[in-house]
Amino acid sequence: MMLINFSNQIAAGPKNISKNFIEQCLIHKANERFFFIIPDIDDFSMYNDTHSIKFLRVNRIANYFGGAGVAIFVNLFLIPKLLKEYEFRTILAFGNFLLPKFSGTKVVLLHHPYIVDDELFNSVSKLKKLSETIKRLAFRYTVKNVSKIVVQSTYMKNAFVKHYPHEACKVEIIHNPISSAFIGAFSGREANYRKNDTFKLIYVSRFYPHKNHSFLIDVARELSNRKANVTISVTLDLNILGVKDFLNTVEKENLPIINIFELPQAELVRHYSEHNAVIFPSESETFGNPLVEALFFGLPAVVPRKLYTESILGDCGVYYESNDIDSCIQSILKIQNNRDLYLSYSAMSLAHSSLYPNPKTWFDCYYSLLDGNFHEQR
Repeated sequence: MMLINFSNQIAAGPKNISKNFIEQCLIHKANERFFFIIPDIDDFSMYNDTHSIKFLRVNRIANYFGGAGVAIFVNLFLIPKLLKEYEFRTILAFGNFLLPKFSGTKVVLLHHPYIVDDELFNSVSKLKKLSETIKRLAFRYTVKNVSKIVVQSTYMKNAFVKHYPHEACKVEIIHNPISSAFIGAFSGREANYRKNDTFKLIYVSRFYPHKNHSFLIDVARELSNRKANVTISVTLDLNILGVKDFLNTVEKENLPIINIFELPQAELVRHYSEHNAVIFPSESETFGNPLVEALFFGLPAVVPRKLYTESILGDCGVYYESNDIDSCIQSILKIQNNRDLYLSYSAMSLAHSSLYPNPKTWFDCYYSLLDGNFHEQR
């Protein structure tokens, strides 16, 4: 039996890949049993026990300290208790930390950029840095305790090896999959390109400091000053701290930013189909799921030139200099005003999407790793 800890997977990206994993387990044909620890939230409410899968739900507390408390409870009390009650041969944790002692295979997914991104770590407040230091210490113990560390990109592997050169043999790359909701949804970009219509950008992301939504305010102001026929859609949950202030600024200044709210994957299909390009100003990512989603929809991606964007997009990104408003505006306008260039980037995006796995291939990589038979993606 495999023990899978998804108890802290509540942010949009981690939640979606966790659900991908569960759904693949539900159709998995091998003679394997799975025991999942999942958060007790609506997004996981549809999952019930089967003959080969058991779910244990853990209550979530809606603040940082509550989340830390849950992580401590799961790692120091719940998992050790389960290890005494069940015979597990492997443990997989999506969520950076795996602290209990265990003689079988232990695999953890690192998807918190602050743990290995020193520039991002050093940019935060003293209080935030204290909390991130504690996470770094917990991760340092995790590295010593586990069999393998999974990262989602070459950028993250390099960052890990920089911090843990003596543990380089433990790190493996498994790229995130495209959601099953997106497979087969692309129908061609040429019909959607209209030089004289509004050019619609979309930023699919929750509102966290490193996601850099404030940069969009500056870009939107300049677009308005230039009377550019461009809009930027964002996917923001009004309950997240800072979102209402952001949207109040948008409304007060009448900026071309439209909130379409946080949406499930199935609904995002329509929005990707209706937009002309993706914009993604995030300061740091362990992967960047919306970038790969853009590729599958043949959407050009307007992004800062950073190691994580170059790792995911290669030559098909529409790059601008990080946090440079004029550079970003120029990148947007050059694909808005040049149909052939736009379609060229669109074609490159679609071709580049072939580098990333579908859910089954991705799940098979994890299963092989847990079985000791994995060969790293390149």
